[in-house]
Amino acid sequence: MAKEKKIRVVFFPQKFKREEGRYNTYCRVLYNRKATMFAINQTFDASSKEEAQRIIDFELENYPERKPNLLWRKAWIEQLIKAEIERFGEEYSVTGFGKRAEFYISNLAMNLTYDLYGKLFEKLKDNLTYNNYLFFKKKVDDEQEIYAYFKIFDIFKILKADYGIDLKKLVDEDFLTFISVLGFYQSFTYDEAIDLENKITEETGNVTTRVNLKTGEVQEWKLKDRVPPRSWIMGGFDVGSWILNEYDVKVSFQDYLNLKRGYESIEEYSEKGYSWLVNQIDKSYRFDSDNSLKMIDGLVENKIGNMMG
Repeated sequence: MAKEKKIRVVFFPQKFKREEGRYNTYCRVLYNRKATMFAINQTFDASSKEEAQRIIDFELENYPERKPNLLWRKAWIEQLIKAEIERFGEEYSVTGFGKRAEFYISNLAMNLTYDLYGKLFEKLKDNLTYNNYLFFKKKVDDEQEIYAYFKIFDIFKILKADYGIDLKKLVDEDFLTFISVLGFYQSFTYDEAIDLENKITEETGNVTTRVNLKTGEVQEWKLKDRVPPRSWIMGGFDVGSWILNEYDVKVSFQDYLNLKRGYESIEEYSEKGYSWLVNQIDKSYRFDSDNSLKMIDGLVENKIGNMMG
């Protein structure tokens, strides 16, 4: 039986060139005689590089449960590399992991939204004049923060009302499923964030304040030792949480779909946009929740595969 190759994760300081006494934390990962290095953007003040290294070592030794800290980051990196090794096998190389790490900490719902935009605009090339295509794409790009998530339905309404586009030429069943997966997923993460916030308040620890996502009220709450990713608390899981299934996110999402809680939420967020779009395309369409996890998994794996080269 072949010996399992060791993953080595090391943190070290690098000095800012233009800011005296300021250091950034870098990570070096070694696996199978290959190495890669990247910044994790955790900055701090120190009088020398030696002191900076002592600060890093102290955090690794003395804050094992606080998240996100360096010990948690180390375990997170190791788990993701193991997931990559499992997927790519003997061909795997740790080279370029820093770039992939940026993808892993990014918001999953936003990535799904960008994928949806990409699919849509590929189809629009054949359904709009060149000038109209450029004008419409710039409008969406300029307002992508507004149009993100459920506002995708407004895009289809504009295409039909302003450009006379037959939406049946743009959207097939797979595309409609993708749209519904995105809508359900966004409403799921919003509701889960509220539920999570309520659970956190039951824990003892450091008292701070947070804006309640549903009511907008500023409330006191108590910080758990292991706080889930900020992106979750703010309304969306990161890609790494999805891959590693942290906090049973995949199980929870499937349960959410099976309970059909998302249908009303999508209608609420999109001003009946989901029902309107289905009526425009295929009134007989029924969303298949069993394929939702496979669809998200496939999109994530394709992105990782492209980054692996």
